[in-house]
Amino acid sequence: MSFFNPSLLWLGALVGVPILIYLINRQRYRRRQWAAMEFLLKALKKSRRRLQIQNLLLLLIRCLIVLLLVLAASRPVMRSNPLAFSSEGSKNWIFAIDTSYSMEWVEGASSLLDRAKQTISDVVESYVEDDDYVAVMSLDHQPRVVFERSQMNGPNRALLDSDLDRLGSTSRGVRLVTSLRSVKELADQFVSSADGGEPEPCRIVLLSDLQRKDWLGKEGPRSPEIKQLLDELAEDGHDVIFSQLASTESNRSNVAITSLSVKPDLFARGVTVEIQVTLRNFGDKEAEGLDFTVRVDPPVSGDPGEAQAGEILRIPAGGAVTRSLPYRFDESGYHTVVAEVRSDGLVVDNKRFFTVDVRDEIEILLVDGDPSVDPLERETFYLQTALQPRDDAMTALGGRITPFQPVNMTADLLRDVEWKRFSMVVLANVAEVPSQELASLRRYVAEGGFLVVFMGSNVDPQTYNRLF
Repeated sequence: MSFFNPSLLWLGALVGVPILIYLINRQRYRRRQWAAMEFLLKALKKSRRRLQIQNLLLLLIRCLIVLLLVLAASRPVMRSNPLAFSSEGSKNWIFAIDTSYSMEWVEGASSLLDRAKQTISDVVESYVEDDDYVAVMSLDHQPRVVFERSQMNGPNRALLDSDLDRLGSTSRGVRLVTSLRSVKELADQFVSSADGGEPEPCRIVLLSDLQRKDWLGKEGPRSPEIKQLLDELAEDGHDVIFSQLASTESNRSNVAITSLSVKPDLFARGVTVEIQVTLRNFGDKEAEGLDFTVRVDPPVSGDPGEAQAGEILRIPAGGAVTRSLPYRFDESGYHTVVAEVRSDGLVVDNKRFFTVDVRDEIEILLVDGDPSVDPLERETFYLQTALQPRDDAMTALGGRITPFQPVNMTADLLRDVEWKRFSMVVLANVAEVPSQELASLRRYVAEGGFLVVFMGSNVDPQTYNRLF
């Protein structure tokens, strides 16, 4: 048993108050002159025993009331205890610990994963001898051995604690069949050197919050192989123990931030974008009063500062909401966006962040295959206007409509082009690309550059078929 509020247990001393009142009242009596005193004394003797029992029961009830009130305020918690077994004859130990996200549920001062690690340390400290063998592995989407089979002498005990400290949760769910196969393979490594390599029985402790989705599907057990593997372990003489580390809270909620992005995908300094955040309620009841914030470039330590967006949300059971924050990055370079919702004990999915590299501008090379003195007659005039429209109001505010910076050039100047500086190259009615630049253009496209070709009267089909 443990308590959420152990600091209130000192109030248990108040149990002494009813006892003190009982002792004080016991000393009080009154003298009354009465003719029928003899009759009164006989009646008192006859009822004394019953009165004493009633007074004692009343005292006990009063004490229990005070004690139960103190215990209720201290919030006692009964936990399943994997230590409540005899370790007699156990020389081999395998601990398989669930590392899925649900084990990050925080209750009190520690998460379920922290409690699982502490359980392993307690078992090793209380039951495992120096010549016993211990191994630890994860129950995971891709299970792995966390601590290799070793005897529990002094250095190895310290190494076990160190490996457990480094063990963290993973973002994918448990694949039980794969994990139990790995447990069986690990158990097969415990063989006796004295008996010609015969397998030795192991005490296998599975530490998990036993999420229903991991064990059961819509029509029953997720896989019949689960029972088969457990039966095989039992037939081989292994003792399998489940240590359930589930939360004591019933119908616990779970609100998670499932996506965080910037729209549009292509932007630069001074262009207004939208930071979009999607939150989903995975619980069976409505979540309300959720404190939701979005911060851009929060300080690494100290005061997080004012949130660029803050809101109190309400999400129906099984539903999702999406919030958008208009924002303009006025400085180029790397920027961090952090979205957070304060909702429940599973804090690992309550925060999401990303880092974006904001460029000064996105340069696009416009190769004009039919240059003209009249701008309206140029092949690239309208495309340039669309990519970089003029807006004096936006300029006055220090912003712009699009992130693009068009660069005009004629085909005869391509030999001097630094292709990597451009995000896209547009060939507009270009008769042909100089052969010496064709290899550079091919390499530019192969490395992720975009090439757009507009046909026109100057384009020779045979030349393009040969070059491209």
